[in-house]
Amino acid sequence: MLNTAVSTLLQLAAVLVVAVIAWFFLGRKRQPLLAWIGLSPAPLNSLTFAVLLAFGATAILLAIPSVRILSAGPSSVIGKAMADGTSSETLVILALIAVFKTSLSEEILFRGVIGKPLIEKFGFAIGNTIQAIAFAAVHLLLLLDPNADRLAAYVLIAFAGTMGWINGWLNERLGRGSIVPGWVVHAVANLLAYWALALRLFG
Repeated sequence: MLNTAVSTLLQLAAVLVVAVIAWFFLGRKRQPLLAWIGLSPAPLNSLTFAVLLAFGATAILLAIPSVRILSAGPSSVIGKAMADGTSSETLVILALIAVFKTSLSEEILFRGVIGKPLIEKFGFAIGNTIQAIAFAAVHLLLLLDPNADRLAAYVLIAFAGTMGWINGWLNERLGRGSIVPGWVVHAVANLLAYWALALRLFG
């Protein structure tokens, strides 16, 4: 668990360094760092919507057997965490990864550092679409696994891009520019999926 905590902190630190550098060149004359990234309070209705969206999106994704198999494979986050079996420590490790290592760092980077300047420069439709495509592109790494089910991998890539776009929309349209609603969607969806697969809630 200590290794997971350390790697989580290191990943967040690396993303924040990138954010500070980007803000220094692009946004420091206009906004404080946290406001520029979008780490600011969000309306309650946007957070409620985010939780409901996370439950719905996760249920849809996990309804696909091949996606479940790929998501819990030996080289996946879940597979590695469960290498020695499932325990309470495994669930805590998966929670750290779900809420902070992946969700928070990715939302800061894609919806904050990348998305916000693009939306400001090109408008919402173009800027949000570009950041969503970039987010989907990162998930092309799934195709590097020669044993991966290609169709399931493409479904996950398309799902990532779609959710990236929706999170950007949620942040800008309901969250008043805060990336917290997108973080809630991402964190809750990851946590539900990780725990459901770790606990083998699907046959």
